[in-house]
Amino acid sequence: MNQPAETARPSRDEVLVSLIALGEDPKASRVDAVHARVDVASLEAGERADAVRALVDAMRAQIDASSNTMFISVRQVRDTLTNPEDAGLEGGYVVSLNAQAMLEPVSRHASIAMDIFHGEWGFSCLNDFEIQVFNSERHVALPDPAHAVNTCPLHGEVEKFCDAPLSEHACLTNSFADVGKDAIESPTPDI
Repeated sequence: MNQPAETARPSRDEVLVSLIALGEDPKASRVDAVHARVDVASLEAGERADAVRALVDAMRAQIDASSNTMFISVRQVRDTLTNPEDAGLEGGYVVSLNAQAMLEPVSRHASIAMDIFHGEWGFSCLNDFEIQVFNSERHVALPDPAHAVNTCPLHGEVEKFCDAPLSEHACLTNSFADVGKDAIESPTPDI
């Protein structure tokens, strides 16, 4: 049975109109990201356009609050490193994307995080390591194959926060360790 129009899930067009009314010039990926989080059960009573706009505003705030953080796991895959100077690189890193990086499509965030990471932490031999990127919700984030490598090393900051690869680190079960000034909490990644 179809829901009445006033209680139907907001459409992508309604999300687009709401984002524009909230001052954004959204790309299709932004509309899709917000639309995916919109739930008809959260739609408040009242004028539909106002209710949809309020819900879209809340969903975009959730996305914006969490999506500027990426995590990188570095695992040493060879018993003996090609270059001993690479010792100590294994571990977990948090990458904070800056405002310039956040203007890029979400599909490029993993690649940008890798650029930031490699700009700060140099590796003599990448073949000695397995490197994985996780988004703020701790799901594996794949680099964009169309991204030109090392074009965005200044689009954020990176900090090492543990010496074990993230998939083995005990802090994954609850929250990541305190990083800088903030504690970052997210669900466990699908590893």
